[in-house]
Amino acid sequence: EEIRSKIIFEIPETSLANPSEEIKKSLLKIKEIGIKVAMCDFGLEYSSLGKLEEIDFDMIIINHKFLKDIEVNTRVSGMLRSVIDIVKNYGAEEILEGVDSVTKLDILKKVGCKRVQGPVAGEFKTIRDTFM
Repeated sequence: EEIRSKIIFEIPETSLANPSEEIKKSLLKIKEIGIKVAMCDFGLEYSSLGKLEEIDFDMIIINHKFLKDIEVNTRVSGMLRSVIDIVKNYGAEEILEGVDSVTKLDILKKVGCKRVQGPVAGEFKTIRDTFM
C-alpha cells in the first residue's frame, strides 16, 4: 500500500475536454486503491474550472507556458498567483512544470508555488519539493 501512495496517475487536460462517465469512474477507482490522480498540462488549451468540479484531482500540474516571460512581465506572475490560488482552494497540490532557471524558481516561491518539476528540480526525476 505504501508503494501505491507514491504512484501518480497523470491525465492530460486535453483528454478531459468531454470526459465520459467511464473515464470518471476509472479515475475514481484509481483513487480508491490509493493512487494519486493528477491533471497535467492545466492551462494549455481547454482550461475549464468546471472540469475541476467533475473530477476529484489530488494534484494539478500547471503547464509551463505560464512561465513564458515571467521574469519580465509582472502581469504573468499575477496571473500565475491566481491560478495557484485556484488550485489550492480546490484542495489539490499545485505543481508547476518546466521550471528551468533559479530566477523562475525564486519568482514561483514569491507567488506561493510549493512544488515544481523540470531541469532546475532535477530533469527526469520525480517531482520534488524544492522550498523546504
